[in-house]
Amino acid sequence: TQSTWGTSARRHLRLMKRRQPPKKEEVEEPMEPEVSGSDEDEDDDDDDRIDLTLGRDEQDGEEEEDDGEEGDDDEFNEIEVDFDFMDPKESDFHSLKTFLTGLLDGLPYNVSELADTIISQVSVGTMIKVPGDEYSLFGFLTALNLHRHKNLESIQQIAHYLLEKCKQTDPAQAANLQQLLQDETKPLGLILNERMVNLPPKLVPALHQALIDDIHWAIDNEDVEVRDTFKFENFLLVTRVFKEESANQKKKKNKSADEGCSFYKFEEELYHQESLFSFIFRCPHGTTAASGTTSSTSQVATDAPTHRMVMVVPAAKLPAIVAQMAALVD
Repeated sequence: TQSTWGTSARRHLRLMKRRQPPKKEEVEEPMEPEVSGSDEDEDDDDDDRIDLTLGRDEQDGEEEEDDGEEGDDDEFNEIEVDFDFMDPKESDFHSLKTFLTGLLDGLPYNVSELADTIISQVSVGTMIKVPGDEYSLFGFLTALNLHRHKNLESIQQIAHYLLEKCKQTDPAQAANLQQLLQDETKPLGLILNERMVNLPPKLVPALHQALIDDIHWAIDNEDVEVRDTFKFENFLLVTRVFKEESANQKKKKNKSADEGCSFYKFEEELYHQESLFSFIFRCPHGTTAASGTTSSTSQVATDAPTHRMVMVVPAAKLPAIVAQMAALVD
């Protein structure tokens, strides 16, 4: 069983105590059970597996009469799909780079170093995969302490980029952001939250609850010299939003900057509602603000201009935010 996770025994025991998966929905047409290994292995694997039921258009080759209407959208089969919540590991390197390459909106930075940092932080961070395929990464969530990793080139590049954008678009908040980046007595975590656009929303609350569980575990069990680095005071999120701009709004860049924004990930609107402050800027022409490349799988089709919203959220608000996520997807 330990080889399934590819991590230490200490980490394996923590996984066995992780979050409960969302309740499985009722399946209309039960599928044949998959043949797997021993019962013992199957039980262990299920500890960190999310079972979801997805709808798919009926394609069984048996056409049924539908009162003269073709392609009735109400007719579908339900299939069961499993997603595993896994620890980060070396095989995730290239997939993480794909998700993270566009973080600075086309500006080159040391994305390889950032991917390596995520992989090296086994105690906090979750990769979304499907059983039996360790190389296909469908999304991930992690939090990196910006003060602990302040000497890394990638972290310096991210901090500099965000601070410069804040000075350009919202000078009143620039001093607050700079203070948070420099004040090591109040640990600041950079939340990196990326996934493919077609993943089921029911994954989201469990994924963010996993982050809470990871942080608690790290505070209690990590090496003594780094435990305090996981006692986050605030989180920094770099999100993607879209908004329509009128000619008047373009002339008044700092007036009601957040007004009319729509979020690409529903949970990030919940973070924004609890934020201490935020600022927004339009992405450079020719970029999409999608992490990864300009054709990232997390891209959402829209004709509206794409923007970045950067926000600072108190860490103490995270449990309430996750509860709101769960309520929305129930």
